[in-house]
Amino acid sequence: MKEYQKDFSKINTAMFHQESRLQKARTILAVLRDFYPKEFLVEATLADIGCSTGIILNFLADYIKEAVGFDIDKGAIGFAQHNYQNHKIRFQEGDALKIPLASETTDIVICGHVYEHVPDQEKLVSEIYRILKRGGICYFIARNKYTIMEAHYHLPFLAWLPKRAAH
Repeated sequence: MKEYQKDFSKINTAMFHQESRLQKARTILAVLRDFYPKEFLVEATLADIGCSTGIILNFLADYIKEAVGFDIDKGAIGFAQHNYQNHKIRFQEGDALKIPLASETTDIVICGHVYEHVPDQEKLVSEIYRILKRGGICYFIARNKYTIMEAHYHLPFLAWLPKRAAH
């Protein structure tokens, strides 16, 4: 079984880059605004699975009713809790394969580049589906396997190799 990739923010400092994370947040907001009317968004509940340092969720807090961000990365969650104290959001350590929310309680789920860091991708998708309300939306961000430059190790063509060779 594949292991969790814990403490990701220690090996990928991009999680702390304010402007690039805010650009991602603005893109997410634009897509959500295309999908939902403004009146709905201000009443929406949101869960950010793999929220990392919380920069994106903190930005989105101005546009939604309430949100919770989960991540297995203790350092990143600690950073978010320390830097973003907003009555609309909370950050907590949490496992994406055992999301600590009741079923059908969330209007919007954000899951950005988490699937490659968990041992069971099917369970991740099942958990997202479980917590979404009927008619809810998941903003699921995934990298194209055939990208030339691998995003985590910055090695060209790494993702093109068979898994055994890549490891």
